[in-house]
Amino acid sequence: MLYDLAGMTVAAAPGTGAITLGAAAVISGISRLTFAQAGVPNGATVSYSLLDSGNGGCEAGRGVYNGTTLTRAAITASSNGGNAINASSSSLVFITALAEDITNRTRAVTVSTTDTVLASDQIVTYNRTASPAAGNINLPAVSTFLGPELILVDIAGNAFTYPLSLVPNGTDSVSGYTASSNPLLKINSNYGGIKIKPVEPRATSGAWYISP
Repeated sequence: MLYDLAGMTVAAAPGTGAITLGAAAVISGISRLTFAQAGVPNGATVSYSLLDSGNGGCEAGRGVYNGTTLTRAAITASSNGGNAINASSSSLVFITALAEDITNRTRAVTVSTTDTVLASDQIVTYNRTASPAAGNINLPAVSTFLGPELILVDIAGNAFTYPLSLVPNGTDSVSGYTASSNPLLKINSNYGGIKIKPVEPRATSGAWYISP
């Protein structure tokens, strides 16, 4: 998730571990907002950049915010070969858009029985084969999903005959539907689709909701 103008100092050298947050960052005399002031709720997964003037490293990724800390969840790029940098107490951390927040991540699937959606997917298009009649889409855990929304679409035009059922991960739910629901939530109209979004804070909600 993205929040405007949020940038903070680092209270103590985090190394490659969780980042203990300090105060609002001040750059050229202009103060940023703390994460709390920017409206970030506890447990929210945010896109961030970490700039370290002490050790000269930089990093971008997704982290989970919990009031005084930002726990690194996934590193998408860094000056340390894509791994977490060994950050010093001179670091600044900002909420910022990542490339994958802006670029649609589309995956085309020819599926007969089951597809497992990736945590990095944003749009998945399905070309269903004719057998068997029913197929499943296994959703990633809400807590690990990286994007703002997930769009699942039948591009074969045969979902009425060969529907696809959405199967939430573990105890997760989609607008009240769980993996044990009977019937499951389905894509069952030709060229139909569904858009779902994580209920925030996704780290603890265990829930998706259907979005228009």
